Amino acid sequence: NKLNDICLSQLNYLCKKLKIDTNIIKESEIMSVEDTKKNNASERLLSHAKLTNANIYITGINSKNYLDESLFKKNNINHIVQKFDYDYFASQQNCIEPLSIIHQLAKIGYSKIKENLETFQVTKKIIIKGFK
Repeated sequence: NKLNDICLSQLNYLCKKLKIDTNIIKESEIMSVEDTKKNNASERLLSHAKLTNANIYITGINSKNYLDESLFKKNNINHIVQKFDYDYFASQQNCIEPLSIIHQLAKIGYSKIKENLETFQVTKKIIIKGFK
């Protein structure tokens, strides 16, 4: 297997186990390698939104470092930065840096992670509901 196949398999497993219902699309399913190379990061993400007919595009906090939000505004696509609250997970570990989901599973288990996601995190459903 390719590394990305292993990662995708792991991601699908975690989503199933945590009852996260979302459609996962690989970039290679919607864009050619040539198209990915000719665009910068913001243009690529905008292409993802357009190719999937999205009117909302959700990214993580690190996108603030590189994403050109004006591209999304020009194309009438709402860009939302999902603010993940890591405090609960940080309280369960012995170091300051965020650790992987695998570490958190070993430390606190699926049920506690699911409970945290449902109780303390802003979910995709909540974000989308705000635009309806």
